[in-house]
Amino acid sequence: RMERDCRELFALEATLACAFGGCVVCAYKVCLRSSSRVRLPPNERPESCTRASSEGAELYKNLKVLTVGDGDLSFSVALAPHCTVVATTLAPDVDDLKRRYGDNVKKTIATAEAGTKDVVYGVDAAKLREALPEQSSYDRIVFNFPCVDAVNGMDGQSPETHRADADAVAANRSLLTAFAKAAKPLLAPGGEVHVAHKTIPPFSWWRLPSCFAGYAYRGAVVFDRNSYRPYVNRKAHENKSFTANDALVHVFACDDDLGLTPTLPWSAVRSQRDDLDGASAEFDNLEGTFYDRADLLKTADERGLLVPVTPLLLAAIRHAVTTKKTMTTTTSSSSQEKKNKSRKKQKREEGGFPTTTGGATQKKNKARRRK
Repeated sequence: RMERDCRELFALEATLACAFGGCVVCAYKVCLRSSSRVRLPPNERPESCTRASSEGAELYKNLKVLTVGDGDLSFSVALAPHCTVVATTLAPDVDDLKRRYGDNVKKTIATAEAGTKDVVYGVDAAKLREALPEQSSYDRIVFNFPCVDAVNGMDGQSPETHRADADAVAANRSLLTAFAKAAKPLLAPGGEVHVAHKTIPPFSWWRLPSCFAGYAYRGAVVFDRNSYRPYVNRKAHENKSFTANDALVHVFACDDDLGLTPTLPWSAVRSQRDDLDGASAEFDNLEGTFYDRADLLKTADERGLLVPVTPLLLAAIRHAVTTKKTMTTTTSSSSQEKKNKSRKKQKREEGGFPTTTGGATQKKNKARRRK
């Protein structure tokens, strides 16, 4: 099975710390899957990770951000306390938004309208300039989980065939290409486009980075929904979420203007790429291998938010999670055994059953023989 490609890959420090603490959900976000040598415990529901932080939102601190296709506006709500946000959604109006996502979206809409600079409805990602004010520009343009507008939960599939076939791949690639072209004139100097998406088939078939001609691909960040509370990634037409433990936030830039702090430290990206190009060692067998967790979690950016992902880091997380799970299972079994013994002892004292079953049987046999 294919390993997680670590070149140009970063993760939030909060995500990694949670995984090192034994969180299976966060371990899968970073590692993606078990390795050939170390098998991760079965993945759990996203809600089992109760951590709520704002580290992901802090990547946009003090910037002007345009969110595109933010279905129920919850991502814009997550960013609003940290930056200036212009939120857009494909839904033509508030009533349509409520129809798609239910009455619970009312609170989100109210929060978005109060906390963001503006909320714009009916925005087509391929025609951004037509819906936005003239001369507007943005430091970051964010499009999470883009897909063609399919109904009945068929996100990422063909509207005509309802299958993830060649037509669906072509339609979604066309959407991404049109969005990339529409976003470019709206970027401020040093601006970036961020696109979060799943990386397993059929979404990997879209070859997302290749849709952004004219951009420089800067790398990716492991997507962590817990770092953008109260954001919930939802389907285009349904009030349902979907698993995104395989998702990455891809970062694209148009120029090397350093007037703005880049999301990913470019010098660290280059260094990481050079280091991994020559690396062929297997790290998953950590017996006899020394690794310093504090050293693995050294951040590479001046904000102290992002950590480069390396094969050793993945192996260390797998080792930490499996060890923690084994210890928890052993402790649970030991605790249950103690409870059972205590219960038996209590029943004996109360006369619930004889102290020795064998002795009781012998007495019964003697009584029969006398008769």
